[in-house]
Amino acid sequence: GQEVARLDFHGRYPVFALDAGAEPPKLWLGYDPGWQEPSPLLPITDEGDKLVVGEDVLGQSPTGFRGPLFLDVDPQRKRLYVSDFSRTIRRVDLKTDAIENFLEASEAVVDRQGNLYVLSGYNTDELLRLSPEGKPLPFAGTGSHKIEVKYRAGLPHVGVRGLCVAPAGDIYVFQDNNTEPMHVWRFGTD
Repeated sequence: GQEVARLDFHGRYPVFALDAGAEPPKLWLGYDPGWQEPSPLLPITDEGDKLVVGEDVLGQSPTGFRGPLFLDVDPQRKRLYVSDFSRTIRRVDLKTDAIENFLEASEAVVDRQGNLYVLSGYNTDELLRLSPEGKPLPFAGTGSHKIEVKYRAGLPHVGVRGLCVAPAGDIYVFQDNNTEPMHVWRFGTD
């Protein structure tokens, strides 16, 4: 394939997610612009031959974030989930750009139904499944909304370091163990 559009920016630790439900499709980009600088959260609209950056939705907000780690989109509910080094997941309402501190955890991803899968973070060994409202959502096979996943800190407040949910509902977790073997776990939908 040929390059269609390019957007250049300066920063480190970029994270981005696609809001495929937006028309036209929209990317969300967060990154660390430098030591002790507030991290932006930028909407990027795909206009075919160019990528257009919108206004930073975080601005200088006290609920902004520093050093983005993970983000994911719930297109059905028009929400964006962002986590950073503070070990707080923030929920951004994409209709109003309102930001709220949602949950203490290191990472969250959204499945097709808008359910959240959350790595609890520092000093925990839990992967949680929650409803879009943040309520416990048990797995059919266990009756619990928790799965044990051995936590291993890679950096302060940065845990297992990889989480995704397949369209069919299988959960994949990646663990970086520095000098030890790395792990990829797969958990079934139940």
